[in-house]
Amino acid sequence: MKVVLGQKEIVVVWKKRSCAIFVLNETPQQEWERKLNGWHVIDGYMYCVVSLVVNVASECGYTASHYIDLQNLQTTLGRTDKFTVLAFPCNQFGSQEPGTNFQVKQFARELYGATFPLFAKINVLDDNVPQAWQYLIKATGQLPNWNFWKYLVDIDGKALDAWGPWVTVEDIQDDIRKAIKKHDDEL
Repeated sequence: MKVVLGQKEIVVVWKKRSCAIFVLNETPQQEWERKLNGWHVIDGYMYCVVSLVVNVASECGYTASHYIDLQNLQTTLGRTDKFTVLAFPCNQFGSQEPGTNFQVKQFARELYGATFPLFAKINVLDDNVPQAWQYLIKATGQLPNWNFWKYLVDIDGKALDAWGPWVTVEDIQDDIRKAIKKHDDEL
């Protein structure tokens, strides 16, 4: 599957228990931006883990509680190399993510100590929705209608479930732990 994230064109290939993400035609500026965003690619690709994919916003009523809980989750489960939060800023709901990609990253890192990958801004509705997000929406039947929609994706790239912003990160930790345990049991 070919996906465009911000200015980066990537190919996502899902295989049993892993996926590879290949960066295509990366310019020096895009490499710098990718590294700035904390997206490290080893030997041209990175392996997928159980992921919580979230559309984030800096000026939303859910911002503080979600960023704090997402970082706590990343600190607790991300250190196992079996899980990561993948954050995608989106300005489509109430224009609550108005800054540049750099400003969004700076906000998340400085205010909340966010260490999880923070990608370039995307649309999650209407035009220009990345294919990966189209897949999440179709697979779960859950179209985001506000900021901080959360999609749980297993190691095989299968979307397991989705939750709106009114469901806290703490409320879904058991689901995340079950997805990680299922992966461990299969190895």
